[in-house]
Amino acid sequence: MTATKTRSELGRSNLSKGKRWMYDFAAWARTWFPGFDIVAQNGRGDGSGLTGWTVECKNTAGDGLAAALDQVVRDQAARGSRWHLVAKKRFQEGDPGGGFAVMTLAQWAELARVLDDYRVQALLDEILEGK
Repeated sequence: MTATKTRSELGRSNLSKGKRWMYDFAAWARTWFPGFDIVAQNGRGDGSGLTGWTVECKNTAGDGLAAALDQVVRDQAARGSRWHLVAKKRFQEGDPGGGFAVMTLAQWAELARVLDDYRVQALLDEILEGK
């Protein structure tokens, strides 16, 4: 007979999964952004070292994405950063690169507008060669 987990045990289990995803994502992000690291304070997102960004890591099932976006937008305002992102773990995906990058449509439109600028387009090949 298997023991049923209490609410407290389930909460710790979910917290552990979330922390694992946060550290897995941070390790993956460092391959692209060597200065990326985990922020140790609440209310400021989960990631730091990515200039101008507030990053929140989430390993949630179901409909937690709206709450995660609300949280990262609040954290973005608290940090005063220009961009926000929820790094969402994809269910049963082992590679963090297979996760999702989620932002509000307003934030996406602002970023797309920057990337669509001819001055940025002229620099993209040079910038992307750095990876």
